[in-house]
Amino acid sequence: MLPPMPFPRTRAGLGAGALLLLLGCDDRAWLSLHHVASFREVAAPAGHDLAQHPGAHLLQVGRGPGAWSALPGSRVVQAEESWPDDVASGGPVVLVAVRREEGLRLAARMARAGIQDVVLVSGGVAAWQAAARSEDEVQRHTMTMRE
Repeated sequence: MLPPMPFPRTRAGLGAGALLLLLGCDDRAWLSLHHVASFREVAAPAGHDLAQHPGAHLLQVGRGPGAWSALPGSRVVQAEESWPDDVASGGPVVLVAVRREEGLRLAARMARAGIQDVVLVSGGVAAWQAAARSEDEVQRHTMTMRE
């Protein structure tokens, strides 16, 4: 037999989460309601789409092998340093990391600081570059078909 749950607040939180789910609220709404910092991880093509939004901020986290220079349109930041001031002004923040751990650390710090729409690109720089090549190939193929 399991002992009773020692934290009644936890039961209430679980109940509130279930209620929000039934009402159609997503996890981010629940996390926001409970003042829990959050960010999400997305695939590289979704990251490319988010980076095209007006006001979006594309940040490359770290430098290293395979990332000797910044990705086109990005600014390079380090995981343990401060980010550009204008990032807090709004718009999605798309993080593309050289090393996943650094990206996770920076995304968590940004979320705790209250920055709302923080996304980390799954697969990092390599996935970002591969998705960019795929987009270029699709555009070339589409143009060839039009001719």
